[in-house]
Amino acid sequence: TIMSGLLIGILFSRTVSGFVGAHFGWRSMYWVASLLMILLCFTLFFLLPEDKNNFKGTYKSLMFSLIPLIKEQYYLKTAALTGALLFGSFTAFWTTLIFLLEDAPFHYNSQAAGLFGVVGVAGALAAPLVGRLADKKSPLFTIGFGIKASVLAYLIFFFSSHSVIGLIIGILILDIGVQSTHISNQSLIYSLVPEARSRLNTVYMFSYFVGGASGSALGAYAWSIDKWQGVCYVGLVFTILALMVHTIFNKIK
Repeated sequence: TIMSGLLIGILFSRTVSGFVGAHFGWRSMYWVASLLMILLCFTLFFLLPEDKNNFKGTYKSLMFSLIPLIKEQYYLKTAALTGALLFGSFTAFWTTLIFLLEDAPFHYNSQAAGLFGVVGVAGALAAPLVGRLADKKSPLFTIGFGIKASVLAYLIFFFSSHSVIGLIIGILILDIGVQSTHISNQSLIYSLVPEARSRLNTVYMFSYFVGGASGSALGAYAWSIDKWQGVCYVGLVFTILALMVHTIFNKIK
């Protein structure tokens, strides 16, 4: 439920920002986002219950305690790497999609382009189903499924630079693939050291967003060099590397 809310928020934010940007200018969206974050800060402060701290020590020692986890937990490293690569492919697509849609033959404005975020919500809604499948089969199974789906999505994108239907199908597959991998990775790492779940998630999410930032930067750079084909090459490299990591290193284990 938490992950579904997070993912739906990420995708709907594109639709909302497209609408606000088209009608009130792109700067207005930053004011809206700032006000919402201030409101959220106060809401969480007053409504979230206090949580007991299981770690005895200083914040510095808490951060240093991440190092043994990284060294000792094999699946934490593979999950962090595959998660980073898949989220990189995700952000490479969503960062540059607006460039494609504003260009020929589409010539869409930011409001129309933002509506593509609604399509991606279907992938986020699949999150609870993926979680149950990971519990029934195994997280490694659904991780592999998600990575392969993401590779397929980028192959569709490569041949859909002039097709709205192709982009929609690719978006559905990419979002399901990336969310399947993300949720399954978290399910996997949470089972490693139950008493250190927050620290395990810290390592994983740090890597995850480093991958996302890298994907955004490389996607924009690839667009400046080779337009949509360049973006697809970046996405394919990210997803194929993730597939190699999952296949080779999990087989070794």
